[in-house]
Amino acid sequence: MTMAIGRIRTRLKLYTTIQETPMSFFDSPIARCEAVRQIVLTDETQAECAREHDCPPGFKCPLCGYFTESSGLSEEASQNVLDASQPIRH
Repeated sequence: MTMAIGRIRTRLKLYTTIQETPMSFFDSPIARCEAVRQIVLTDETQAECAREHDCPPGFKCPLCGYFTESSGLSEEASQNVLDASQPIRH
């Protein structure tokens, strides 16, 4: 690149650095839930999602029909994992 500074012409060399961006591989199906205003995983059952996001019983889910019929976890195992990840409430 040639550039004139005052009356002196100079040749500048431009160097660019390539910054590596780590890639993330997340292949679970997801959807945006407008009720909780969050991205939710749809590879779980609707009941598991409702428990995770504190939806009240009988709530009409806007993503009804997008969830899997059965997840890889039993309902009891799913509840145990969820309970272990939540802070203790008094």
